[in-house]
Amino acid sequence: MGRETVCRAPAIDLDLCRWLIEQRPWTGWGLDAARRLGAVAPDAPVPSCAQSTLGRDTVPLLPLHPHNGALQLWLELGLGGAALLPALLLVLARPLGRLPRIERATGVAALAGASVPLLVSFGLWQGWWLSALALFWGLSLVFLARRS
Repeated sequence: MGRETVCRAPAIDLDLCRWLIEQRPWTGWGLDAARRLGAVAPDAPVPSCAQSTLGRDTVPLLPLHPHNGALQLWLELGLGGAALLPALLLVLARPLGRLPRIERATGVAALAGASVPLLVSFGLWQGWWLSALALFWGLSLVFLARRS
């Protein structure tokens, strides 16, 4: 890798993700590809400490997804996919500007609250996660329509 890597799972995940993105920056590896990439990237640079602690032959380096929604989009869908996230956030945030102050603050807090797990936890394509976000957004629209 050319630099010393701290041997903890998040650092290894991010380094592997970065390396995989560099291999296909424009097109990505395909939808939901992160699930299999950690096990099938034999040329991926592995820190020496990870080879012994992870057991390279038995444990995939990338466990199902990179635990970062922005990286997962870029890894799987390329640069175009990476551009989708800020575009989607702008589309969702735009109507908030027309709301009264309290509702606008609530909407911004909801977007920020949904962004935290998106950037540090769940895989993007988990059905329950997408359903919960869609349900929340739909209920918010119903609530705002009734208030006006």
